[in-house]
Amino acid sequence: MDDDDELLPDAMEKGLAIWDGMDLKRKEKCWCVCGLCINDKTGKVVGNLFDEQINELSGRKFQKALAKAHGERCGLQKVEIVRKYKFPEIKGCSYFPEGNIWRRINEDYRQYYTNEVFRVYHQYEGESLINFSKTQTSYEKRYRIYKYLIKCY
Repeated sequence: MDDDDELLPDAMEKGLAIWDGMDLKRKEKCWCVCGLCINDKTGKVVGNLFDEQINELSGRKFQKALAKAHGERCGLQKVEIVRKYKFPEIKGCSYFPEGNIWRRINEDYRQYYTNEVFRVYHQYEGESLINFSKTQTSYEKRYRIYKYLIKCY
């Protein structure tokens, strides 16, 4: 959680109810219950809903359904699994995107997707690492960040 995140008051309760409703076999394969976010100004979901059957799909069908479901998301993560995947300590590298860790975890475990809303997304004006405008300047900044990360990792 950072400064553009706000969990809804019932987010943990909803996530836990979803987790408790899973059978043991599914729980062993999952590391996260992934829900939706709403925009702080409009109250609308940021992005698309997940396909209702996404958790039953696999292979190419799963990848296709996941690709259609773009937007801001909120994952309620299983701490014991996250702790197994350490953030690297790279000399001279002061920033390492957590998405790299999530991608590594996703290679070994699945997320359980739900259309429940867990988080309010506060979108601030101006540039940030994830809020680039479509200008040449922002592309140049993005390029420098990726170049830096490649050098560090």
